[in-house]
Amino acid sequence: MADATTQDMTQVLPALRRNAIALGRALPKAARGNEGAVHRARVATRRLREALPVTGDDESLARDLRRLTRALGPVREMDVCRVLIRDLAAESAWPSRLVNRLDRACAEQRARALHRLEGAVRRVDSERLLRAIAERAAEQDRPALARAMSAALRSRVVKRADELASAIADAGTVYAPEKLHVVRKAAKKLRYAVEMSPPSVRRTAAGLRRVQEELGTLHDLQMVQRRLQELATDGHDAWMLRVATALERQMEARCRELHGAIVQRVPALVRLLDRLRDAPARVRPRAARARPGGRILRFQRTA
Repeated sequence: MADATTQDMTQVLPALRRNAIALGRALPKAARGNEGAVHRARVATRRLREALPVTGDDESLARDLRRLTRALGPVREMDVCRVLIRDLAAESAWPSRLVNRLDRACAEQRARALHRLEGAVRRVDSERLLRAIAERAAEQDRPALARAMSAALRSRVVKRADELASAIADAGTVYAPEKLHVVRKAAKKLRYAVEMSPPSVRRTAAGLRRVQEELGTLHDLQMVQRRLQELATDGHDAWMLRVATALERQMEARCRELHGAIVQRVPALVRLLDRLRDAPARVRPRAARARPGGRILRFQRTA
């Protein structure tokens, strides 16, 4: 077991164990279409993908986790989209005919995505994957390697902070959904790395969570807007075209309004990133190997 000093450095190993357990419990239910399990499994794969590189290289584990994340994503997006459509419809009294049409389209898309998820789960040997993660956590649970992990995690936080700063600069203040999507993903990755860090760094997670949640809400509204755009291209139903077009324009205005509020938070977020990147590392990187065939990753700053 790591000593008290090294245990205070990071939460990497607890994160590995906790999320491996969560994935093992959720994945079978997710493959059968359970909405809550889809969400839990997706979050677990994302957190594992952020934690594993700190403990060493293993492309096969990373590949399996990426495959699962990508298969779970479209199912989860349709679940969120259907709930949001119902909420928006109740809030603004959308016509039931249009709501039913939107929900049916989302349900059909979800069914196709779930079929792909079932295939991905069959291709991934989840028992082997989870066993390998558990073994990795056990191997790393030693003081010398814990110190090296702390240094690797510090470098990873800096790398993720640089990536988010770059995405923010690229997005600028213009409303560009694709670039905002990149910002959202970068914020999520940084938050997951920060949440495994020592308490002094972990305190910044709340600020990152707020920004990520606002960007997530914007992304969800954009998904509904795309569904409305698809209806508006159906030239066989003049009434549907007219109503969907009007609501799509309302969603566009709503998205731009939320984007404006997010832009107001950017200066504070940039200052937070500066603090993360400039904070002194508690442990300096060492040229230490994590285990035979693997190494502690040491990322260079990309500022």
